[in-house]
Amino acid sequence: MAVGIGMATEVRYAMIKGFCKPEDGFRILNLLAKAGIPTSVRIKSRDDMKSALKMIERVRNGCLNLVLPTCIGESIIVNHASYDDIITLISDDYTKGLLKYNSAD
Repeated sequence: MAVGIGMATEVRYAMIKGFCKPEDGFRILNLLAKAGIPTSVRIKSRDDMKSALKMIERVRNGCLNLVLPTCIGESIIVNHASYDDIITLISDDYTKGLLKYNSAD
């Protein structure tokens, strides 16, 4: 579950920050959804989520790296993502505002 949520969050981050074209990003998100993989989580408290992200950062030796798709099959590593951006992009509330994924895949 956590892997799918992380992947989807990174795809949304890549689309919003311009690293990935929306058509590629939505294709990836659609494939995750078709596979039945969760792509978001209900966030009860932004502070709790921020604490969890800080714990991940500690485990990873001070880095909260994101592996962002640039297109299908290619990616880059970014280590300067903000907690607030990640928390917003991981939440159910944000994903409800996205357009429905293209069902062509």
